Amino acid sequence: MVKLADRLHNLTESVYADSKFQEKYINETVNYYLDLAKDTIFEADINNALEKLRGMYEKNRKVV
Repeated sequence: MVKLADRLHNLTESVYADSKFQEKYINETVNYYLDLAKDTIFEADINNALEKLRGMYEKNRKVV
């Protein structure tokens, strides 16, 4: 649970990072944390934060 809480916090703060970091964080979250979060109190929040980060990542990629 602590790992999931930390990942959620880091996801929300990653919107301020550069696109390379955002891409790394998106991939890590999809590959490792979504399964871990399944059926926990963090599942919806992590999915929402991930979608927000994906949107920001796509926006940043179009600017560069």
